[in-house]
Amino acid sequence: MKKTSLGVVFLIVMMDLVGFGLILPLIPLYADHLGASVTYIGLLLSIYSIMQFVFNPLWGSLSDRLGRRPVILISLAGSSLSYVLYGSAEFVSNDPDVVLGVLFFSRMMAGLMGANISTAQAYVADITKPEDRARGMGVVGAAIGLGFVLGPAMGAVFSQDAMQDAFGMSAPGFVAAFICLVNLGWAMMRLGESLPEKNRRTVKPIQNRWRMALGQPVLMLTLGALFLLTLTFTQMETSFALLGKRQFQFSTAVIGMVFAYIGIVVVVMQGGMTKRIVRKMGEEKTLILGSLVMAGGMGMVAGLNDAAWVVAGLGLVGAGLGLSQPCLLSLLSLNAPADKQGLFLGLGQSLGSLARIFGPNLGLNLFGVISMRAPYWLGGGLMLGVALAGMILAGKKTRKE
Repeated sequence: MKKTSLGVVFLIVMMDLVGFGLILPLIPLYADHLGASVTYIGLLLSIYSIMQFVFNPLWGSLSDRLGRRPVILISLAGSSLSYVLYGSAEFVSNDPDVVLGVLFFSRMMAGLMGANISTAQAYVADITKPEDRARGMGVVGAAIGLGFVLGPAMGAVFSQDAMQDAFGMSAPGFVAAFICLVNLGWAMMRLGESLPEKNRRTVKPIQNRWRMALGQPVLMLTLGALFLLTLTFTQMETSFALLGKRQFQFSTAVIGMVFAYIGIVVVVMQGGMTKRIVRKMGEEKTLILGSLVMAGGMGMVAGLNDAAWVVAGLGLVGAGLGLSQPCLLSLLSLNAPADKQGLFLGLGQSLGSLARIFGPNLGLNLFGVISMRAPYWLGGGLMLGVALAGMILAGKKTRKE
C-alpha cells in the first residue's frame, strides 16, 4: 500500500465532505427563509442524490478510461462552481423564486459533479493489495465520517442568527467554495495517477452498465447489501431527531452531539479497528459481525426506554456501520474485473444515493404512521438481511485476488 497516496486521498475526501457537510444542514433553513414549501425543500435536498444516482456510474466508468486523477480534479472544480452558485444566489435577484431556482441548479450541479468518493474508492483499489483493500476502504470511510463531523459543526456556527445577520444566508456557500478550491490546489500538487495506461479500458454504452452487473450474482449481492446498509442508516438518521425530541426531550444541541458521537465511533472503527478485525477474520466474517452488531444496536434503540441505553445502542449502530461498509466496498472491489473498478464502485455509490433518496421518507413515514420505534425494528431486520448476504458471500470463493 502506498501510504503517501492514501494519506492524500484521505485529506481530499475529508475536505470535500467538510464543504458538503457545511452547507447541508443550512439548506432547509435558507429555503424556508425564502418561503419555499415543504415539498420544494424535500426536492431541494433530494436532487443531489438523484443526480448522483444517475451520474456516478458514468464518472466511475470514465475514470476507468481516463484515469482517476483527471476525474477527481474535474469533480472538485465542478463542486467549487456549484458552491459559488449557492453563495451567489441571493445576489442574482430580489425575487425569492429566482433565488430558489439558483439554489436548485447549484444542488443539481453539486450532485452531477460529486464523483469524488467513488473515484477515490477506485483510486484506493488501484494502490492496495487485496489483503489491504478493506483497510484502504476504511480510510476513505473514516475521511467521510470525519468530514461529516467537522462540516456540520462549522454549519452550526453559521446557523446562528447573529452570523446570518452579519454575513447572510448564502455566505457558507463561499466558505465551502474556498475549502473546495484549496482542496483542488492540494490535489493538483500532490495527487498522482494511480491507474496505469495499460489498465485503462474503452467505456461501454451507459445502458450496458447495469446489465453487466446483473450478469454477475456475487457483485449484485454485494451491491444489494450496500443498498440495504445505506437505507438502514439513512432512515434511522432522519427519524432519530424526532424520536430524541419527543421521547427523551433531547434539545437540538444534544441531538447534534449524539450524531457527532455516532460519527466519531464510525471514524474510530474505520480508521483503525476494522483493519485489525479483517486481518483476523476476513471481509466476509467481519461483514457478518458488523451487520449483527448494527442489528443489535437498532434493536436497543427500538426496544429500550432508557436514554443512556438508547445512546449506547446508537454507538453500536455506528460501530456496525464502521465494520460493515469497508468490507462491502472491499468485496465489491475484489470481485469486480480489474479494468472496471471505477464502474462497479460507481454503481455502489449510485445505489447508495438511491437509498439516500428513499431512506429519509421511509423512516419518517414509519415514524409517523406506524410508531416512533418502527424505523429501528425495520433497520434491525434489514441488517439481518445484510448478515445473510455476508454468509452467502462467505460460501462463495469467487473473489479475484
